[in-house]
Amino acid sequence: MITESGMYQRDGIIFKVQQNREKTRCYAKRLQPINGQRLSEDGTEVVHFEFVYERGAVWALSPEDRMTEEAAKTFGLKYGMCCVCAAPLSDAKSVARGIGPSCAKRIVWNTGVFNG
Repeated sequence: MITESGMYQRDGIIFKVQQNREKTRCYAKRLQPINGQRLSEDGTEVVHFEFVYERGAVWALSPEDRMTEEAAKTFGLKYGMCCVCAAPLSDAKSVARGIGPSCAKRIVWNTGVFNG
């Protein structure tokens, strides 16, 4: 079971893991297609997505599923959001890194695995 918040990827599915309100445990939300207005990185189509709670997903994820630095860059370009907190990114440098400026101050990349 995962005990740290962050973005994870398993079998091609992206999960956002976060703490509950009481900060006593974590749960996972799966990135899922929906209606939306954001264009894809090549500007040819609208990307439709949101994070939806996925019961039991946090138990299936492992620390090895945490996004790598390269996966974060791909995620930022594709979805235009921070791979740490899922906030929208508007600065080109932040989008290219996949991490917003506030989260970037807290990030340590260790052997290619995200430790936030």
